[in-house]
Amino acid sequence: PVDTGNMRRSITSELTDGGLSGTTGPHTDYAGYVEYGTRFQAAQPFVKPAFNIQKKVFTNDLERLTK
Repeated sequence: PVDTGNMRRSITSELTDGGLSGTTGPHTDYAGYVEYGTRFQAAQPFVKPAFNIQKKVFTNDLERLTK
């Protein structure tokens, strides 16, 4: 869901442990309401679907590298 693009611009990544760990996510106050919905608004997931796609890509890359 994009109205102003503010939430899209708020998504950042931070690497820790020398680049072995990291976190990525939106930093707007309302991102959770959009992802999970409220009693007045249906959920419009955007983080979990993107994570699931990237998880498959990552797994395939690891399998390819370990052959």
